Amino acid sequence: MACLIPEEEPRQHILRTCLIGVGGAGGNIVSDLYESFASHKMAKPQSFFQNIDFLAINTDAQDLKRLKGVDTLCIGEEVCGGLGAGADPGKGAESARESEEIIKKRLDNFEFIYIFAGLGGGTGTGATPEICKTLVSQEKPHRLVVVCYIYPFATVRSQRIISNDCIKNTSDLLRENGGIFLLSNEKYVGYRQRGDREIEDTFTDTFEKVNKDLVKLMMVFMETIYIGGTLNLDYSDFIKIVKDGGPILNMSYGIANDDDETPHEVIDSLRKSISFSPVIFSHAKGALINFFNKRFGRDSIREILGDVSVLEHNDSIQLNYGINEASEQMKIFMLISTEYSEEMLTEWVQESDEYSQRIHKEVKSRIQRNQQGKREYSHQEGPLKKTEIPSTNNPERKFAMYSITEEMLDNTTPALARISRKLRFPRS
Repeated sequence: MACLIPEEEPRQHILRTCLIGVGGAGGNIVSDLYESFASHKMAKPQSFFQNIDFLAINTDAQDLKRLKGVDTLCIGEEVCGGLGAGADPGKGAESARESEEIIKKRLDNFEFIYIFAGLGGGTGTGATPEICKTLVSQEKPHRLVVVCYIYPFATVRSQRIISNDCIKNTSDLLRENGGIFLLSNEKYVGYRQRGDREIEDTFTDTFEKVNKDLVKLMMVFMETIYIGGTLNLDYSDFIKIVKDGGPILNMSYGIANDDDETPHEVIDSLRKSISFSPVIFSHAKGALINFFNKRFGRDSIREILGDVSVLEHNDSIQLNYGINEASEQMKIFMLISTEYSEEMLTEWVQESDEYSQRIHKEVKSRIQRNQQGKREYSHQEGPLKKTEIPSTNNPERKFAMYSITEEMLDNTTPALARISRKLRFPRS
């Protein structure tokens, strides 16, 4: 009897992805991504997370040793000797060229490569364009390389000049093979409450915010690429948007915090997300949007698609969207692509700086209002009320009770001093 079941089922090709951190900032991001993705991998062992590798590349061997879980590659042994590039992008670039063959061999089997790097003027700034050049030279037909650059703070002007050159060079390299996603440290600067005061975040606080936001963004992004839906988006759709639209990308997301939120509230959270850039959105040449959860109906989908269709470049815009109704959590992922120009980059930088300035002004105004309110309240206060103290006659030998008024609470220290003096204790 003939067997109708084949001896070996044909293998399905699964997209191989490598998330790479270049330099100190990039290594920190990839390490945080690994920790978050690993928890999902353990919870869902058969999920797509099995197909994602994590790699940290640096000229500083000591910095690589502190990273947990990720693979590491120290480049530029002769140029830097494992001691770092010393904030010299030239050394970073030379190190990448020295280790070109090692990089090629290590990344040969990956179709999708996503690189994270800070533009602080060291290894990330210098080595990343050279790594992109190495990857592009392999001429893999289905390979796409995306670089996420973290733009420096406004206070470091010299770094920004170097950063602009790095962005231009990388966009030229990836014009036919990938794109650049820009994030600015300035947009993540915030304030936190300490007692009755608001204090500005430290550099560490800001970097942690960037990393946490990227973890959420990459999680939704990977679900868009790997998980099919009712209206499916695949990796080829992503490649088409990036290649046809242009090398400058903007990625953003909106996630429902609870089950009571509506699709329109999630759309608002997308528009207000820190990673969203109105400037790049207004220059859009291509857009890819994925809706998660069956609660997104025709009207809510039409709302966000309408935002894209009214752009001034709508005659040439490439628009793809998908719907994943099986997702339990309601969320949106949006990718915008556009062409590089110095004018657009200048507008984007100005947008990021103005965002942080607006936050600073809002906090400063709030502090001034609070201080003004306290002054007005203190002027309205009268003298402390005299409270009757029980007589010393205490036949039951119990502690005397003392009433604390609101006025006393406003002036706690002297009030407590008077209380301690006036309490009547029983005699032994």
